Amino acid sequence: MSENYNALKESTKSILQRIKHEDVARKTLLTDKFQARLYAQSVLQKNIYGKDSNGTPLSEVFEDQKSATDFLIPLIGVWKAPWDINFDILPLPCILKTNHGCGYNITIRTDIDTDRIKKYRAQLSEWLTIDYSWFNNEPQYLNIQRCIVGENYYNDLRLCQVFCFNGVPTYIATPVGKWNIEDKILHSYQAVHDINFNLIRGAKICHFEPHLEIIPANTPLLARRLTLLSEWLSKDLPFVRMDYLVSNNGKIYFNEFTFSPGAMWLELSPVEFEDEFIEHLTTTLSNEH
Repeated sequence: MSENYNALKESTKSILQRIKHEDVARKTLLTDKFQARLYAQSVLQKNIYGKDSNGTPLSEVFEDQKSATDFLIPLIGVWKAPWDINFDILPLPCILKTNHGCGYNITIRTDIDTDRIKKYRAQLSEWLTIDYSWFNNEPQYLNIQRCIVGENYYNDLRLCQVFCFNGVPTYIATPVGKWNIEDKILHSYQAVHDINFNLIRGAKICHFEPHLEIIPANTPLLARRLTLLSEWLSKDLPFVRMDYLVSNNGKIYFNEFTFSPGAMWLELSPVEFEDEFIEHLTTTLSNEH
């Protein structure tokens, strides 16, 4: 390995870690999985009824999603403690998750017995005690007011992520590798596309994270929809990865704001893509000061 390559790696690590400590208060609000829903709904409410830059009514771009709530997985409830949840009346299938970390999810597909309810309550209770910010020094998780969020569960959804720099959607990443909620976390990678869903050959973003299977249909319409949503939601944010869940019929659901993907311990390859990615990040830092 050349000295220049090693220097780039060290520069990458330094910049990635520095990004984590910028504008923590706002990141905390948007990292909270419940507050993020409310914020996304308010932003979409302001934008969804207009026209795009070509003058096309957005009702024609988002054919089956006419209102802001259509872009959110239906909410079942929000609880401060697992003992507040009445498992007997939860609509199934559903997912329960805490709002202050990553991977703290329980998927319930069928009716459950008393023993399983006790197990789920114990697990949720344990998660609520954890300071997630401590694991990888991610300060945006520290001051989140912890709660449990319940949402409907849709089996056909696939993860799709848009990296945005200074409010500009730049890369679309699609996870490669399967994730089952009962399994351990897999080491997978993200294939990288430009904002028009053209694959950037050889470009990968690698880190440990639970992933779903790569989405099957990468269409120009999907790219257009993702671009519009990401422009609205990432406005005024120096760096964020917008995470969406995409159905087989093309509906897009907001999932979350991710400000330090992979705790910012990213492995970017090849070196040409790493250089380009870091150049975007460096610009976000220079625009903040």
